[in-house]
Amino acid sequence: GQFVTLDLLDFSGRNFTIKEINAYKVPIGGITFTFTEYTLADGDMSCWLRVIPSPEGIKAIVLTKYDSVAYDSEDGKAIGQIVRDPAGDFRVDIDAQNVHEQYFRVDDVKSSYRATVQSVDSDAADAALSNGQVEYWDYWRKTTVDSVETVQYLYVEMDRGNGWYTIKRGEEVDPNRVQKF
Repeated sequence: GQFVTLDLLDFSGRNFTIKEINAYKVPIGGITFTFTEYTLADGDMSCWLRVIPSPEGIKAIVLTKYDSVAYDSEDGKAIGQIVRDPAGDFRVDIDAQNVHEQYFRVDDVKSSYRATVQSVDSDAADAALSNGQVEYWDYWRKTTVDSVETVQYLYVEMDRGNGWYTIKRGEEVDPNRVQKF
């Protein structure tokens, strides 16, 4: 329920409320990698703030929903084939909007990651922890946003409980541009 502001062009003037906190635990090569994702909402706008520890400090990525589909739908089956393709890229082509984007796997990893996710929903009466399992694929690309070269991330996440895919897209931001009050 805490308030957060994002000092970013597309999010300025909004007071987001933390609606959910998700703690990801990802086993990688005998160690467990952890990061936290906050679901933020302000009226009709929502986004995620993914906070990842790194040797340089904290990496903050603001993500918005790009798409969401059922695993067993035609679009879900197509996404499943794309993320499992050994080529390791993810293309977004929307001819009607003249959108043609190509993303590549982070660190050229070809397999998915499986994570245990502990969640706390601020709207739940008892604020109890819930546990889930997700499988995800991470992608990146260099692009230009407002005449500035930046790295854009795209995450394809499949809820292993219900098979639902959520595609999130966004950029890394300076953690100092995220303020809580």
